[in-house]
Amino acid sequence: MTGTHQGEYQDLPPTGKTVTYNKIFIFRFAGGRITEIRGVVDVLAQLRQLGALPS
Repeated sequence: MTGTHQGEYQDLPPTGKTVTYNKIFIFRFAGGRITEIRGVVDVLAQLRQLGALPS
């Protein structure tokens, strides 16, 4: 995923920086239907690219 930091995030004011990070979605199926969706985001990569943490 790629995006531009335009609003406050994790108490960090907007930087205008573009970040790229991985995101995983996990789906659970029951009876042929999606019953649950979970997402995992690489927040560490986001914060490093925004300068909130050392790389």
